[in-house]
Parts: sequence; structure tokens; C-alpha cells
Amino acid sequence: MTQDEQVQAVVPFGFTRRQAGFLVEVMRHAGVCLARQYCTYAGIVRGQKTHDFFGGLVARRYATAHRGGVGDRFFRELVGMTDRANVRMTVVAGQPAHGAAA
Repeated sequence: MTQDEQVQAVVPFGFTRRQAGFLVEVMRHAGVCLARQYCTYAGIVRGQKTHDFFGGLVARRYATAHRGGVGDRFFRELVGMTDRANVRMTVVAGQPAHGAAA
């Protein structure tokens, strides 16, 4: 499966092409990502879009969140990476802003 085909396989599940592209990139590597990496990939500043995207991944149980930074079986099968069973979608939450409550 080409990377473009993998992205196209993810889009119908409610993701924009940009979000799907990021998820495929994460899955092709370690399966762990930080919100700032998505911001860099998407060329956006961290804000509501990033919060909604990562919150949605966790709420829909596509990823797990760990305080401190995506492989889920669903995504591995969807994009044809079943040989990467060791990859788990993990979103590591960023550090709180200076002065924010932990």
C-alpha cells in the first residue's frame, strides 16, 4: 500500500487529509507523537484545532494519552501495517503552560 493509499484509507473515518497524513506518518514510525509535532507537520500554532484533534483521538479510543506526547490495531490494519504489532498509538500530553495548574 502506498502512503497516499494509506492516507485515503484513514480519511473516511472522520479525519481531514492533513490529519490522516499525520496519523500515517506516526504509524510508519514509533506510533508515539506530541501535539507540537502535529503543529509542525500541519504548519499551525498549538490551539483549539490541535486540542480537538488529539482529544478526539483519545475520546474515540484510537489513541491513549500519557502525560509528559499514535499505534492502534485499528489503524495498523487499516493502513496495512499488521507486521508492526509492537506499535501502539500514544499521544503524549504537552507540559502545562507556565503558571498553569498541573
